Amino acid sequence: MNNQKLQHLHSTGILRRELLQVGFSGLFGLGMGNLGLTASLNTKKPKSVILVFLTGASSHIDMFDMKPDAPVEIRGEFKPISTNVSGIQISEHLPMLAMRANKYALVRSMAHKENNHLVATHHTITGHQQPGGFFDKVASRDDWPSFSSALDYLRPRSDGIPSGINLPTFLLEGPLTWPGQHAGFLGPRHDPWQINQDPAKPDFKVDNVSLFPGIAIDRVNERNLLLKQVNDQQKKSGIYYLYEKTGASTRTCTLGFSFWQNCQSF
Repeated sequence: MNNQKLQHLHSTGILRRELLQVGFSGLFGLGMGNLGLTASLNTKKPKSVILVFLTGASSHIDMFDMKPDAPVEIRGEFKPISTNVSGIQISEHLPMLAMRANKYALVRSMAHKENNHLVATHHTITGHQQPGGFFDKVASRDDWPSFSSALDYLRPRSDGIPSGINLPTFLLEGPLTWPGQHAGFLGPRHDPWQINQDPAKPDFKVDNVSLFPGIAIDRVNERNLLLKQVNDQQKKSGIYYLYEKTGASTRTCTLGFSFWQNCQSF
């Protein structure tokens, strides 16, 4: 390993420690090469990441962390088998993955103390405990951002492609919306693009990318032109509408000629 001091290899100027404070999953979004974690200092383009979040899946002690030497009340009921990597064993029911253990990395040190699915999900996929978390606290805009939302905030794209896509559904359990799936306090503009259909089906289509019936593209362009004209007129007149959050109320104020006018609270 080269002992020279590793410098920033990315345009955001964020240290590894700072990035982990945003959320561990942002680490995957920026790409390991761009964090200077590899032995060489060769810069590489960030890779895409597919996060398969297995809600309600098999326990880790039945898959990749068998704990065969643990007491019977702790370890799983299945037997471990050796992989093609010396010293690594996984479940007997994963023989194909056992043959490819040299192609992936197992992290067995991650743990948390949450005892509820919702707050644990937030902690797991954002890297932070849920603010004000309590039993079955649903998603809110006080939450920490998901990994793709943090990426979109730190490294916004300019090619029209979303930084994150969530499919095939938003995690729900009855009336409970699981936290940690959207941008949280970063705001909805950084939410991942939600796909609610199965891409493998022949009738697959993406919602919210087509115009409503009766609305043509020319009409949309005319609306955008009208909005631009209104905004330009406001700039020329020196009048702007600002929203000021004051405690539990919000004041709508008209700002003109460097002083406040017509403030109304609601």
